[in-house]
Amino acid sequence: MFALVLSVHSACAMDKEAAVRTQLNNWVVLEETHYFNSKRDCTAGFFATGATQVLSGASKVRTSAQGLRQLGQGRAVAFDVAETSSADTQEEIDQLDHSVGLAILASGLAARTCFTPELESAFAETLSSDRAVLIYDPRNHALALFDGARKRVFYTRGEL
Repeated sequence: MFALVLSVHSACAMDKEAAVRTQLNNWVVLEETHYFNSKRDCTAGFFATGATQVLSGASKVRTSAQGLRQLGQGRAVAFDVAETSSADTQEEIDQLDHSVGLAILASGLAARTCFTPELESAFAETLSSDRAVLIYDPRNHALALFDGARKRVFYTRGEL
């Protein structure tokens, strides 16, 4: 009976940790997993990193307009906009293209229920930091926040 409950529970998960780590390893160098939770409608992860820069698996851009062009081609994009928080970058994207801005917002907000309250607070703090880089993959609606200064990466994905 326990095995059946376990298999039903894992079948209800949106993502598997190994698949998320594989995706993130294209964007940043990961170390250990501090937290991972995936339900039917959301996934949230918190990882350590030793890196200070984003890898080439995500197209690095310095403006929201450049990033929108890359997203339109289906590429994962790292928005490294100087002296701008990831939250402000998302708002600027929303002003330029509301559907893309809404998709990015939904990827973060929908995953809130997968975080613990402490990690939700840390995610919000990182989102407001101008040191963090917002990475968004339009193919699977995944969002990552890379904070090289604090050596941490958040991952979120939720049902749109």
